[in-house]
Amino acid sequence: MQKTIRLILSLAFLSPLSPSYAYEVESHRVIAERAAIIEVNGSSLERTLQDELGIAEGLEAEFEGRSIQRWIGEGAVFEDEPDDRVVNHFHNPLLP
Repeated sequence: MQKTIRLILSLAFLSPLSPSYAYEVESHRVIAERAAIIEVNGSSLERTLQDELGIAEGLEAEFEGRSIQRWIGEGAVFEDEPDDRVVNHFHNPLLP
């Protein structure tokens, strides 16, 4: 058991440290906006907006001059900036 722990610690200290990379903010916006219109597992945002939220226009609806697709893109940007906000970007709600 101690040999295994030593090996893991040695590998951790000897491995080169490298930063993790994420999508650029604008790329994240585009991905989020495109994801808003793609059907996944038989459900779609269009259907959810109309059937569950009662927004008859679906993806064509606008709020404060922006489409829902654009708001989703804006949300992706808001989650990426400022830098301290991204710390909890991938928060696991199952952890305390």
